[in-house]
Amino acid sequence: MTKLKHPNPRLIDFDYFVWKWAENDEKGKPNDVFASLMRGKFHPALQLFQSGRYGDLFNPFSSACFEDGGTFYQEQIKDKATGFTIAIHIIGKHSNPNSVIGKLLQNIELEACSVLDGQMTRDSLPKQYCFSFETVSPVYDFEYDELPALIGSINNRDNAFGILEDARGHYVQAYEGESRYSLEWAEWRDWQERTWLQRDHFRAGLKQSSKGTIRLGSQTSYRNVRINCNEAISFADVLTCFQAFYRHEPKPSQYVWRNIN
Repeated sequence: MTKLKHPNPRLIDFDYFVWKWAENDEKGKPNDVFASLMRGKFHPALQLFQSGRYGDLFNPFSSACFEDGGTFYQEQIKDKATGFTIAIHIIGKHSNPNSVIGKLLQNIELEACSVLDGQMTRDSLPKQYCFSFETVSPVYDFEYDELPALIGSINNRDNAFGILEDARGHYVQAYEGESRYSLEWAEWRDWQERTWLQRDHFRAGLKQSSKGTIRLGSQTSYRNVRINCNEAISFADVLTCFQAFYRHEPKPSQYVWRNIN
């Protein structure tokens, strides 16, 4: 008698749509895209693609799922007029699906989004913008005038930082500690090769003496960061930098930018 292998108790359900963003001004909020795809419809934020170009992209994922004691299933959603692919729907069980899908899609022009939580997966890029937080669900492709409220959601009690990322993976990040902030600005030299060695990373500071350092946040909590004294900036300073980033402008010149690579 063959002894059946016990299923992996750490298996996690996954349910992803994999798609390609179009180079247009249409917003790509995941829930709106899902609503179209679930009806087999094309969403204007997406671009049709030839799935054959990516060969057996999901074979490693499929193999990893089965080796893990899990399952894997994929279905292509096709455009009837052209026969091109609108999206690929993949479902199954794996102990660490986000890690696997992130590695598969890294450095190719396809993105994955989880139906289960409505979030883009690791290494997937938003259509326009993503504002992510420590504990609160991310907000995608929001309006410019929503920035003050989003930054206002950052607090050192339970949501200490917020990150604004654009469609190329460049980002600004703010950390709050007792109504003062630390702000970082990072850009990739090659957005398709996003490794730490390819990143230009700066911290904003006021144009004043920077003698000594200061700790933002509680000294008894992991929610703290030590910075130069002139790098403790105000809400208004953070808003100025986030607005410049949203408008695709360079780092504001009224601040000094210390290289922290």
